[in-house]
Amino acid sequence: PETGFALGVRVWVDGKRAAGALVTKKSSQGSGAPSSARVDSLGTARVKGLRKESYWLEVTTPQLGWTYSQRVQVTADADLPLDLRTVPLAATVRDARTNAPIPGAIVRATPLLGSDDHIRLTPQVFRCGADGRTSDARLLRAAYYVEAEAAGYEPATTLVNLTSPTPTVVTLSLDRSRE
Repeated sequence: PETGFALGVRVWVDGKRAAGALVTKKSSQGSGAPSSARVDSLGTARVKGLRKESYWLEVTTPQLGWTYSQRVQVTADADLPLDLRTVPLAATVRDARTNAPIPGAIVRATPLLGSDDHIRLTPQVFRCGADGRTSDARLLRAAYYVEAEAAGYEPATTLVNLTSPTPTVVTLSLDRSRE
């Protein structure tokens, strides 16, 4: 049979079950409607009614605020273990002239992945506190363009490769706008 396959997806984030995460399948060929399954307390979700074709599986974790997507080829019933590992990013945004922190600055981390990759990540946005720093920024291991912006300043961007389990520290200095 060419239809009716099921995919058991085991989702763990940093070694813990990702209960409550949403697993959505979308045909990579644009056929069929997306369908979803919620990850249970054991860390598993079962996506049913699949055909023999390629799909994007999206895992959305509300507690971390990002979506991980992976292309899978379905040819039979199967199990897919996803053990996603995050790393901390500590960003500080400062005024380039005075070195003062810029409270409320926005930091955007955009994954640097090619269009032919089998994995996609959504960009993440963080707001700096009164000290000009982000807090609780956890991202999947990858390379990211990290951009900072604030009212009255020109944006600044840097490339960061997040691989270490210890916080990667980034300081972005913004120049005042000429407007």
